[in-house]
Amino acid sequence: MNDFEKIENKCLGNREAFCEFLACLYNKGMCDISVDYKDGMNFYFHRSSEAFGINDAFICSDDSDYISGVLGSCSGLTTAVIIPSGDFDTKRYEDSWKVGVRRQFYKSRLSSEPVSDGGYVRLDRTHFSVISESSSDVVKRNYAMSLDFDEACYAVIDGGLKCFLSTGRNKKTNMTEITWIYTEPEYRNKGYASDLLRKVSDCCVSEGVMMTYHCRFENVASANTALKAGFTETVNEIILERK
Repeated sequence: MNDFEKIENKCLGNREAFCEFLACLYNKGMCDISVDYKDGMNFYFHRSSEAFGINDAFICSDDSDYISGVLGSCSGLTTAVIIPSGDFDTKRYEDSWKVGVRRQFYKSRLSSEPVSDGGYVRLDRTHFSVISESSSDVVKRNYAMSLDFDEACYAVIDGGLKCFLSTGRNKKTNMTEITWIYTEPEYRNKGYASDLLRKVSDCCVSEGVMMTYHCRFENVASANTALKAGFTETVNEIILERK
C-alpha cells in the first residue's frame, strides 16, 4: 500500500468520501461536488457553486484521453488538478494550459523527536490587533475566515506576531489541512515555521487526526518546513491553469 492509498484507506475505502476530502484540501468543503467514475482507476470530481468563485476539476487518472474528455466536459473550467498514480507526460496539455506541479504531504504519527509544549497560542477574537499588524494580507484573511467558520489558527507571539498557521478541518474524514503558514520577514530562517507546524500537527495527531499539507513544487522552503515537522511526502499533483 503506497502513501496515497493509505490516505484513501483512511477514508474507509469510500471513494466519494475520498473525493470530498481532496476537495476540502482547497476550499474546506464550501461548495457542491459532483463525482463521476469511468472505473476504479479513472474518476474525477468537479466543484461547482464554490463560495470563492473557483471552478475546479480534480482528475484521478493516467489516461490522457479520459482526462481530455473531462477537461472538455466541465464548462467554464479555468483550473484543473490531475492526480496520477505514477509518472505523467504533460506535453499534450501545454498548448492550452500552463502546467505546474504541487507537492502533497501528510502526517499520521507523532514526530520522532520530542518537542516542548507551549510557545504558541490558539488565536481568537482577542488577537485582532496583533494580526492586523501582519505584513501578509493572506494571514489577515485566513484569521478572519477562521473566526467566521469556526476553524483553528495558531501563532507564535512574543512582542508581536512572529509566525502564523491556519487549518481547515474535514470532520467527515477526520483530517485537518494546513491552509497557510507564514513567518514575518524579520523572523525568517530561525526555525519558527517548522517548530510551530510540528507542535500543532503533533497535538492534532495525538487526538487521532491526520494532517495534510501542500505547496508548489518550486517552493523548496515550504516543502522543507513540512519535512522538518515530521510530514511524509505523497503524490505530486499536476496543476493545469487555462492560458
